[in-house]
Amino acid sequence: MVESGAEFLDFVKFGWGTAIVTTDLQRKIDVLKDVGVDFYFGGTLFEKFLLQDRFDDFRDLCLSYGCQYVEVSNGTIDLPHIEKAGYVRKLAGDFNVVSEVGFKDSERSELLAPDRWIECIHEDLEAGAFLVTLESRESGSSGHLPAERWSSASASLRRFWTATSTLRSCSSRRRPPSFSAISCGGSVPM
Repeated sequence: MVESGAEFLDFVKFGWGTAIVTTDLQRKIDVLKDVGVDFYFGGTLFEKFLLQDRFDDFRDLCLSYGCQYVEVSNGTIDLPHIEKAGYVRKLAGDFNVVSEVGFKDSERSELLAPDRWIECIHEDLEAGAFLVTLESRESGSSGHLPAERWSSASASLRRFWTATSTLRSCSSRRRPPSFSAISCGGSVPM
């Protein structure tokens, strides 16, 4: 799949467990490198290491696999956003940081006001994030803004895009970034 579609991919995001469980991870990474596609491990892996007080081990794992990108998130753990932005800052010297804003739990996401989503995006960009993504689940059951709040969120996003000079975009070498990543769990053949 990756070899035949490489021209359409910038990144492959390995699900959180893939880096720990998959026995042929290096082979998958080699396939990506051979076709010029970058990769990173999902932010929940970062969160797992953080919960275990093993931040340096996370950095070492990413360096050992030759990661150029890392994802930082707080979607499953109780980590104040300002602390999360601190980790973005710590990692930005060694990696291109993809920061994820939002939560996997829909109730937590719904409590995050649209203006706060924007503040979090801005804080992560200021901390050195290369790219900020918004949490969403394939099931549509978590990490989303309810429909009745989208108009407010859209207005907030427009104000943010207009007002900020720090907004970075993911500039693709191949095409516009609308198809910039796919997510691969441990059972997905490459």
